[in-house]
Amino acid sequence: MKFRTLLTASALLTQYALWSQGESLGQIKLEVIGSYKANIEDAQKLNDLPRTEDTTRSRIPVKFEIKPIILPTDYTPEPLRPAKITKTAVEPIPRTFLRAGAGLYTTPLLEFRYDSDRSRNNAFGASFNHYSTRTGVRKILFDNNGLSTTRGLVYYRHFFSNYSLGATSHLTYDRVKYYGLPDYGLPPLDTFTIGNPAVQSYLISTTRVDAMRLTPVRTFAMSNLGFRFDFLRDRYNIAEFHASLPIDFELARNDNRNLKVQLAYEHMQHYNTIDANALAFQANTFRIRPFMNFSNNNLTFDLGLNMVLSNYQRNNLITIPGYEKEPDEVYFFIFPEARFKVPLIADVLEFDGFLKYDFQLNTLQSLSRSWLFITPGIELDYTQKIHGQIGMSGLIFPGASFHLNAGYIDWKNLPIFYRNPFFYKTPDAIKGVEVLYLDGTQVPLQAKLSVKLTKSIDAEGIVNFNHYEMKRQQAWHLPRWRNEIKLKYSNGDAFDIGMDVFFIGERVAFDQALNTEINAILKPYTDANLHFNYHYSKQMSFFLSINNMFFNHYEHYLGYHAQQFLALAGVVYKL
Repeated sequence: MKFRTLLTASALLTQYALWSQGESLGQIKLEVIGSYKANIEDAQKLNDLPRTEDTTRSRIPVKFEIKPIILPTDYTPEPLRPAKITKTAVEPIPRTFLRAGAGLYTTPLLEFRYDSDRSRNNAFGASFNHYSTRTGVRKILFDNNGLSTTRGLVYYRHFFSNYSLGATSHLTYDRVKYYGLPDYGLPPLDTFTIGNPAVQSYLISTTRVDAMRLTPVRTFAMSNLGFRFDFLRDRYNIAEFHASLPIDFELARNDNRNLKVQLAYEHMQHYNTIDANALAFQANTFRIRPFMNFSNNNLTFDLGLNMVLSNYQRNNLITIPGYEKEPDEVYFFIFPEARFKVPLIADVLEFDGFLKYDFQLNTLQSLSRSWLFITPGIELDYTQKIHGQIGMSGLIFPGASFHLNAGYIDWKNLPIFYRNPFFYKTPDAIKGVEVLYLDGTQVPLQAKLSVKLTKSIDAEGIVNFNHYEMKRQQAWHLPRWRNEIKLKYSNGDAFDIGMDVFFIGERVAFDQALNTEINAILKPYTDANLHFNYHYSKQMSFFLSINNMFFNHYEHYLGYHAQQFLALAGVVYKL
């Protein structure tokens, strides 16, 4: 009751005070537009977490202690066996190798090699091999037109702290009979007497002395020094010697950059040992090739220069219409070179490429390694090659990889082997294979696929295509297509077998307008080779090789008949 009386008195006093004011309070107009609806965002929390110091009560002390609790389990770990270290003898590397066999068409094979155990100071060894065979084609006028090759080698190398010094002597004797006159029936066989086939032989000796650095180069130092001397003499009194002196230097740095300098000097003479008026030829060549190597992780890049100075001297020059040569010529070339390898995806895909220049002295020794029966007294010349290429290598899936490359080659004096289209009409003046030097371009394309089919089977396919554009003549006997498929199966240490099937595309042997009696187009062919090895023991194994399994009369000697099927078997012994 008392509270109500006080409230009434306060209201009266407030009203009296307002009424006693001299001025009007005015008017306020209020308009109601709707009822208030509270939203969540309108609410505000005034105190997130009251602090203990804002209260009058003290903080309650808390004490705790963490103790482990052992839980029983039924798991009992298996005790480990103590490790044992055993000493086993390393299987010795065979020092003696012997391979002997025989095949069809009177084909003997013999290979022998001996290598000493390398000691701390030296190593030495020797090898010998012989292979010979006769023709297997019956429709040929010269039945006994086989070939044989015999080689022997000895070497010695002494090891020092930083360098090794070695010497090698190599002797080769090749003998080949004329490839034969195909039995075309043109002209009639009774119009001339064939006689015995012509014979060509080459005796080649090679001596090499070199010093190689064994330890990495930390500063500027010589990494290689060598001397090589080659001497050749054939059955027609043609002699040739070729000497070369290469020296390599290297400057290693710690910032993934290495500088290398290659120097070389070559001297070659080609002459007749009996007739002083016969064709003679000599050349001197100096080479300087500095290049810098850059590497960063998997990225590598080489940049350099190739400088060549060469002097040619031709005596008693035989002038060929359209191929005239100056008696004395001096050549000087400077060409930039580069090589790179860029990984696009580490260990999966990478790109590579190069641009390089090559200058080569053509010798009778180098040419006769491709075709044995070369016309005696041929003219020699240099070959200049500018080669650019880009490629890509990658991993398709584990066990399968590929490689693609495309290039462009500019040739000057490319040696092309050529046979006179009337070779079968002049048996009394038998000549071997001629050598022409042609200028032109080549576009090589290659695709390679390697697949590991199973743990024991490997497969590989290679496709090669070459487009030639030669000036004045064609690229005689050079096919555009060369394809090959290889398969190999290995059954551990028991045996292994391999097979390769190859395809050689169409070739052109000569200008058809020169001789219409025989076909200038050499047909493409496909053939296969088979190799089988049976490992009887670690020391002894047996082998079987079958070449030309499809019995093709394909043209092994520049488009003319040779062996069509050859089986060779033998034994291999290692000790």
